[in-house]
Amino acid sequence: MSRRPPQFSTRLPSWQKWLIYTSFSLLVSAGVCWLVLEYFVRVDGEFGPERSPWQPTLLSIHGLACFAFLVAVGAMLPVHVRLGLLGKRNRKSGIATGGIILFMALTGYGLYYIADDSLRAWASTVHWLGGFTTVLIVSGHVWLAWKRPQAKRKAVPIQLKKNLPIGEMPVPEPQLEAAE
Repeated sequence: MSRRPPQFSTRLPSWQKWLIYTSFSLLVSAGVCWLVLEYFVRVDGEFGPERSPWQPTLLSIHGLACFAFLVAVGAMLPVHVRLGLLGKRNRKSGIATGGIILFMALTGYGLYYIADDSLRAWASTVHWLGGFTTVLIVSGHVWLAWKRPQAKRKAVPIQLKKNLPIGEMPVPEPQLEAAE
């Protein structure tokens, strides 16, 4: 009896798409709403104009969405990112996407822990400018994948090593198509 080798694709399963798109949308929405409230909205308080009481809630939502998004990105590393780096399609936009996500995670981490007010203000500006850049880069990466004709989106056969010692798991060796 002959077995077909397993087929792997860089396409995301539906649960992963849902988690990525939902968490990213919530992340961006909460960040933009916070920015609007921070720079354009003041409420009348006991001692004059003050910040909106919604800002801490929006930051909490932004942080929670960030955790969900980073978990989803981490779940993409073994197949989507690994095969994407081995292949030739959308590699540059994928590297740019990974780089900007790492940059945003590090600057967000810095915002949480930086105590110096002047440094924190600078980091905040860098973070929200990076956020707008992130939307452009991630959207571009997704658009490049959707732009490809459906016929060219196919799974890649993987050859498994044979004659392994008992107890070792077979390691897939991707055989990717040539760049187009």
